[in-house]
Amino acid sequence: MKKILKKISILTAIILFSSCDKTGLGSSLNDVYIPDFSNTWTKIKGNVSGHFNFNTVTVTDSSKGTGTFSGFNIEDDINNTNLAASGTFVNIKITMTISSDSQNPGTPPKADSSFTGIYDTLTKDAQGKTVFMLRLINTAAPHDSLVLQHG
Repeated sequence: MKKILKKISILTAIILFSSCDKTGLGSSLNDVYIPDFSNTWTKIKGNVSGHFNFNTVTVTDSSKGTGTFSGFNIEDDINNTNLAASGTFVNIKITMTISSDSQNPGTPPKADSSFTGIYDTLTKDAQGKTVFMLRLINTAAPHDSLVLQHG
């Protein structure tokens, strides 16, 4: 009986390992992901105030999870300054640029700011509900990060 169980275990292990790709078991689940940029995004951390609204999302290749997005950042409720924001995504990898404010040059960002980072799908709020975050780092000034929360 022990020999039969040992043979079954070895056979099962061989089948599992032979079905895996080079990067490991389950990696194919991460191959294609299309982020949801809908609704308002609230700034949690960063040098830019206000909320972000992404109004145009274009999936360029759904089989590879790539696309572009654009929208604007509402700087504040008083001036209602809109800063253009645009970017690209490849699965959860995000690149975004926020254009400078031409009407109020002293308002951050003072120059076009480019960010790179991830669309984080693993964050939980205090109630245990999944929340989506953009975790971005300024490519010119790595100490300047930007974190946005969906909703």
